[in-house]
Amino acid sequence: MDHEDKLIDELLDNLIKSDTDPSEIHICPMCEGELHVWFGAYKRLDESLFGATVECKLCGIQMATDYAIPPPSWLNTRYR
Repeated sequence: MDHEDKLIDELLDNLIKSDTDPSEIHICPMCEGELHVWFGAYKRLDESLFGATVECKLCGIQMATDYAIPPPSWLNTRYR
């Protein structure tokens, strides 16, 4: 994992611990531009999972990641 991936991963880990849905615009840890963050849930076999996508239009960083943990309570999903 390179330095940029680690910074984004740390940010997402902190956002997941939030009490409310943190899907919005955050400060990009690379360029301090607008980092757009989205979370979504999906079903794989009989398990409810979720993923996150980030994108900064200023520096161009993009990342998508899946989590092998149950979705947070703030993530509204029909898969629960």
